[in-house]
Parts: sequence; C-alpha cells; structure tokens
Amino acid sequence: MSAPTIAPTKTKTHLDAALDYHALDWTVIPVSADKKPLDFIKWGRWRNQRQTEAEVRALPWHRAYGIALLTWPVSDLVVADFDGPHAEEAWQVKGKPLPDTARTRTRSGGKHLVYHPPAGIEQFTDDNGGKPKRKIRLIEADCDCMKDGHPKPCGVDVLVNGYFIVPPSPGYVEDPDWPLEPTNIVTIPHEVLDLARGTQGSPRKAEVSSEPNWYGEAMRGPVPQGQRNETATRLAGLLLAKGLSADYVTDTLTPWAERTCAPPMDLRELRATVQSVARREATKPTFADEPDPEPSDTVLGRFPEKAWRGIFATYREAMREATHAPEVAIFTGLWAAAAASLARRVHFYLGMEIFPNVALAVYGDTGDGKTTGTRHGVDRLRLLGDHVGVLRGSGSGEAVVDWLRGEKDAHLWYAEEYSEILIRAGWDGATIKSTITTLYDCPETFELKFRRDKDATPLTRPTLNLLVCTTPATFWKYLRDDDIESGFGNRWLYLAGDQRPTIPRPARPDEKLLAVVEEALARLTGLTPTECALAPDAEPLWDEFYRAWEAEKLQPLTRMAAKRVPQYVLKLAMLYAALEGTVPTLTAEQLVAAIMVGKYATDCADRLMRDLKPGGFRNRLEIRVQEILKHDPLPMYKIQRQVGGNVAVEDLDRTIRALDRAGMIEVIGKTPKQLPVWGRVGVDYGK
Repeated sequence: MSAPTIAPTKTKTHLDAALDYHALDWTVIPVSADKKPLDFIKWGRWRNQRQTEAEVRALPWHRAYGIALLTWPVSDLVVADFDGPHAEEAWQVKGKPLPDTARTRTRSGGKHLVYHPPAGIEQFTDDNGGKPKRKIRLIEADCDCMKDGHPKPCGVDVLVNGYFIVPPSPGYVEDPDWPLEPTNIVTIPHEVLDLARGTQGSPRKAEVSSEPNWYGEAMRGPVPQGQRNETATRLAGLLLAKGLSADYVTDTLTPWAERTCAPPMDLRELRATVQSVARREATKPTFADEPDPEPSDTVLGRFPEKAWRGIFATYREAMREATHAPEVAIFTGLWAAAAASLARRVHFYLGMEIFPNVALAVYGDTGDGKTTGTRHGVDRLRLLGDHVGVLRGSGSGEAVVDWLRGEKDAHLWYAEEYSEILIRAGWDGATIKSTITTLYDCPETFELKFRRDKDATPLTRPTLNLLVCTTPATFWKYLRDDDIESGFGNRWLYLAGDQRPTIPRPARPDEKLLAVVEEALARLTGLTPTECALAPDAEPLWDEFYRAWEAEKLQPLTRMAAKRVPQYVLKLAMLYAALEGTVPTLTAEQLVAAIMVGKYATDCADRLMRDLKPGGFRNRLEIRVQEILKHDPLPMYKIQRQVGGNVAVEDLDRTIRALDRAGMIEVIGKTPKQLPVWGRVGVDYGK
C-alpha cells in the first residue's frame, strides 16, 4: 500500500483513517470516549513487533470512539502536549522556542505538537529506573484550574512510551497549515528532552505565589480599625473574582475578622461588606454573556498572501528590512499611489462607471508603524510630479477644490491622521464631507455649492484619491453613526493589521527594487483609456462572490461601512490588470486576489464598527483590564483569570499591548520566572 499524501480527515471511517496511519508506519489502536484503549485490546505486544495490516483490520473499530497513535519507541513520534488554557503562557517562561511541526487541536482546547525523536534518545523511566514513564510534565502553570471538582493545573507534557489521540477522533482537528503528515514533522530539540529528564517527578512552576503582594500582609495583620472596611473590601473582591460564592467568602474571612482585625470586626459588618462587593462584581462587564460581539469574530487573520502579486510583491520585498509597519499599511500605501497614477484610464461598468480611485483608511494602535508604512507608498509618486498632485494634511472644502483645479491628471490627498480631515469637517458650514462623498464617484463635472467665489468654473472630470491613518479612539471621537449611514463614512475601505516584528536598526529600502516599482507606476500614465471586462472564467467567480456578499448577514452598521467592498474588489482587480498588462481583461487570478482583499476589508470594518467602538468588545475589555490593575500589578495570565468569560489570549494580549502603547499601563516588574508584571501608569502600589 502506498503512503497517503494527506492525513486522515473527519469524513473517513475509523478503519479507513487507521489504515492510512498504518501506511505511514505508525501503530494505531482504538480508544474509548474517556481516551483510554478499549480494555480488551492487548496493545502491549506492539511495543516489540511491527503491527500488520491484518491486525489493524481485525481491531474492533465499530466500537471505537476515536483513534490513538503509539509514541516512541513503538513509532517514531514524540509529542509535546499543551494541556489547558494557561499552558502556552507557562511555556513562554522557559524561553525555549519550539520549531514548527505537525500539530493538532485537542478536544479540550489544547494542542499536540508532533515531533520525531533525535537519534540516540534514551528511555524515560521512573525515579528508580524501573517502569517507563508515559507522560512527563515539563512545566506546570500556577493556576486554579479544576477538573471534576479537583485541582488540575495547566501545563506542558512530553508524551512517550504510550499513545496520543489523533483526528478524526471527535474534537481533534488538524492545523491546516501544519497537518499531521510525515513531511511536516521535525525533530524535537534536545533541550526539551533534557528539560524532561530534569523535571521527572518535579515539574517546574511558572510562578511561586498566586496572590498579590498585599494579600499576605492583610491576612497576617494586624489591621487597625480605620482600615478594616477597605481591607475587607479588597479581600472580598479578590476571592469573589475567583468564582467563589459570597457565603464561602464570608466564612473564609470570619477568622480574619475575629483574630486579625484590631479590634475585631463585627461579623454583621463583614457579611454586609462581602454582599456589597458581590453585588458590584455581578454588575461588572462580562464577555461570555454578551452576544454582540463574539470575541472569535474580532480576530483578524493575516492579510491575504495572494494580494501580493507582481509589483506589489516586488514592493514588499523592497520594504522587508525597512520598517516593522503592518503589511496591510505597506500594501495600502502602494495601492493608493498606483490608483492615483492610473487615474481614469480604465473603468468597469457596474450600473455606473467604476474607476480605480480609492478612499483608504488604515486604522490601528498608536505606534504600530501604519503611518510609516503608508508614507513610503506615497513617496513612490516622486517621479510622477507632472501627472499626480499630492496634498498632505488638511484644508477647507474650497481649498481642496482649488487644488483639484490644477493641470494634474489625478490627485492623492494623504492625511497621516484622519482627524486632520474630520476636525475641519465638523466646523459649521464645512463642505469637506459632501465634497469627498460626491467626488468618490468621479463625476464628469463638480461645482461646490455656496462658494464665495461665484465666478469659479466647475471642475471637469475630477479624480480624487484619499489615504488616511487613524486610531480607533480618534475615529470614533470625530465620526458618528449617521456619518457611516448617510454616505461619507461608507465611501471608505477600512483596513487594519498587526505590526511585523520590531526591527532594531531599519535598513534603507532596496533602491533597485523601488526603481522597478516606480517605473511600473510611470507606465500607467501611458495607458489608453478603455473599459475593462471580466475574462470568461472570471465571470462565474464574480457572480458567486456578489451573490454571497448580498446574502451575508452583517450587523447593520458594518453593512453600511462595508457597502462599497464589491466596488473596491473591481478597483483592485483593474489595478492588477493595468500593472500586469492584461487590460482590458480582468483575469480570474486577479479577481480572486481582489476578492480576498475585499473579504479581509469586510472583517476589518466589522471589527471597527463593533469591537472597537465605545461600548464594543475591545473597549469593554480595555476598561476591565484597567479596573483589574487598579489595586494590584499582575502578569497577563492572572489578568485573564480575573477577566473571565470567553476571552481569547490573543484578544487580551492585543488589548494589553494597545494600553501599553497608549501610556495607560506599563511593565513595572517581572515574576520569578521573568513574566512581565503589568500595572497602571501613575499608581503607587507600595501604599
């Protein structure tokens, strides 16, 4: 039997999947719902002999709940088992990066990283050198997680001398980027196995103390009369945040009130204090019970790789070592510059003539590099001064119209902060919003109403492109819901993305590659005006996308903010075609890349309209984190424990980094295992 090229899928029967694994020379056994081998299976014999296909077929797969693979030394597989929600953060303490390898998600939400053992690996045994160990805990998180009413700390284990559960067992899913295939499996680092040998019987804790510094002092006392209520309130808040009941907390604090307080605290006063704190805790924002929005909807994926076609790919390579700006900012800067260069030379008819002009808004946290990334793209227009006019900053509606009246073919208005435009737009009598709204559609003529200069002639075929950067806080400070719904706010395409790894010493952009990019932009000015059309194989792709877009259920404000995404898909596809020399034809490949960007932009708009709006998920999470750090500095995993609810680590990490960049919180120390401890800026925790 030839080895399969892909790992088993959920659509296969257990027997089919088992045979596929067997073909890879891996030993398989059926397991029950409690993840144990079926009790009558004598699987120990395969420790010393190879499993045959006939033996695989003879196993009672009809009674199996799932499938397991035997680990080393039976199979050449060693597994790093991340068990529990705090395992990932606990592992970071060790500072031993693990190489990418095949991986699966477990039904409890953990993950299995599957490796090959290194040559010459020795047997793992118990402390007396006897029975082989099957599960060796490398590190244990200092957490309060429970299972079946008993403590079960999260941690990271090495699995050897036994088995591990694999897809298509219920709840087990392959990572699509690293499926369980031999070509994806690498050798586990020696350092990990050395760590395993050093921790047998004594797993290392991620941190020693699980309580804030003041807790021990408060419990030891003495607590004088003037501090009893305040201290009782803090202690009750800490214990209630762990999910304990008010009655349990009262009973726990009773000995403290009677013996530690001087004089003793009246127990009726203690009970009233605990009940008051419990009522306050019950009214705090939670995240599991609020359906709008779900955190899982707010996490953006990576900007589509397919978008980096042709000149865009060349430009990305030129900027690779020059900035840590988000890739989406680098892409958007070139998109705006290229659209300005192309002007009205191509169009597509979709009920009206759609031109390549854009209004792009890149949002993100302060200091993420988005402004630097977009600025580089605008600078690429330096060779096109005779064709494209660039306006930096802001101006009145009349000033913008006068600027558009020049001899340039097209114009790019670039504002490094969106508020430069929005503040002026809010002035009495301002015409900026109406001007931008009208010019987006590239009318044949445009005349500004109520202009003081009555003799000014109308603009002829004005072509305006806009590129702005902003933060969510600034965006919502100056823009209202009715701006989105009335037209101005839905002319824009909203984009965001995480910054790339920090570059301590940015290099200059690759000038040779930039010259290629600038030459491509210059060639756009020589195109003959023409109407574009979809290639025959692109037509059904567009029809499918457009119907799905119209049928997609979006929150009303998101629907309005993303209203022109289909137009932007065509605008980008036309730009690809112009740069790649296929005009007037938009190819299927160009359209697919543009559709992927359109779908990504829809997610960005949804995140901005729901999660980052005051009162949205991200905003509430920021407020909650600052509340948690009001009295005590904490590492991130303890912050997550107190936040509670369905909050992903990625969402919390993003929020903490944003608050740090905004100067709201800062690292004020490290845990014994060097995890950063976060505190609010300006708070003296020593008092």
